Amino acid sequence: AATIVSTVVAAGSILGWMEPARKVRWAALFVLVGLALVYARRYGDRSFSRASYLAAGSFAVVALVSAAWSSEPRLTAGRAIAFSLVLLAAAAFSHGAAGRDRPDALLEGVLLGAVAVAVAGLLVLAFRYDRAVQAATTVSPARYQGLGGGPNLAAMVLAVATPLAFHVSVAARSRLGRVGGLGALALLL
Repeated sequence: AATIVSTVVAAGSILGWMEPARKVRWAALFVLVGLALVYARRYGDRSFSRASYLAAGSFAVVALVSAAWSSEPRLTAGRAIAFSLVLLAAAAFSHGAAGRDRPDALLEGVLLGAVAVAVAGLLVLAFRYDRAVQAATTVSPARYQGLGGGPNLAAMVLAVATPLAFHVSVAARSRLGRVGGLGALALLL
């Protein structure tokens, strides 16, 4: 959740928060990778195929090599490293989740991050309308961007989490869990 929120804020609409969020984003990403590796070690199935690690490594190599022909090699290399870390975390989480019946805590962490982005976006809308809504142009109407740095950033995060909120609302064992899932779903939609 912290990685999601710090990444959105780092690219976000509140200019004064962007630079500190960029530093927090890297710290959160390294913590995420560390936790993912611990999770994989602790819960991973010994018979788990290494294919996810191989695929992540292959994508990482292509991303890193692409810096060689980039017009901004340093920027491309930084993005490739961040992308590689995300792939490593995803591979480790998939390894750990393969040994479990229900990896709900992982899904709920993503959902929590998206809900925080949605709530923060509404707060930005309430207090800084000019930063939460991209101004209309001659080509496009005004568009809501919330906490994101453009109309698509927050929308993509919320779109990824919408099925997770639906899953939580359906799979919850308690009434409070179902209501919470439905509330999250309504907020994300």
